[in-house]
Amino acid sequence: MYISNKLVSVASIYIENKNARLRKFATLNSYQKIGIGSKMLYFILDILKNNEINYFWFDARKSAIGFYEKFGFELEGKEFYKSGILYYKMSKYL
Repeated sequence: MYISNKLVSVASIYIENKNARLRKFATLNSYQKIGIGSKMLYFILDILKNNEINYFWFDARKSAIGFYEKFGFELEGKEFYKSGILYYKMSKYL
């Protein structure tokens, strides 16, 4: 997502069959907590639904679980660590 020609938020999504995986999702620190990430996620969800994707999942940092739960994502499985950071798999059927 660009604001005034400045890239402030990005996401990469991998699609296989009717499943999609969010691999990277980031917003510049100075643009966080003002709704940019929410707008991006709504946009992504609309695109996936319009393309008949059934299942959307990703690995979420523990600190971001509350953000994703607002969009109906649920925890799946047990916690795990990547590079010393605590993660959970989260998913949602579309």
